[in-house]
Amino acid sequence: YAKATIPGGLYANNDEDTETFGVKATFVTSADVPDDVVYTVVKAVFDNFDRFKGLHPAFANLKEEDMIADGLSAPLHPGAEQYYREREWIQ
Repeated sequence: YAKATIPGGLYANNDEDTETFGVKATFVTSADVPDDVVYTVVKAVFDNFDRFKGLHPAFANLKEEDMIADGLSAPLHPGAEQYYREREWIQ
């Protein structure tokens, strides 16, 4: 679990931010998925990050740099790792 904030206005009759706790979401794949496929998916998400954030109100406050730093609940797939290294989010 992690500290979370429900932004004011996300739900009816709740205009103020609400401090709470929640879970982090993780894209999960199999080690059998080719590296280039995972790389392409990760790149597509981050190359279109503003559009991705618009897919659901809960995504609105996501920050790219926090997504790699917080809440990793599984080892990174080599394809994702390659993209993160290119962006210098990991070494």
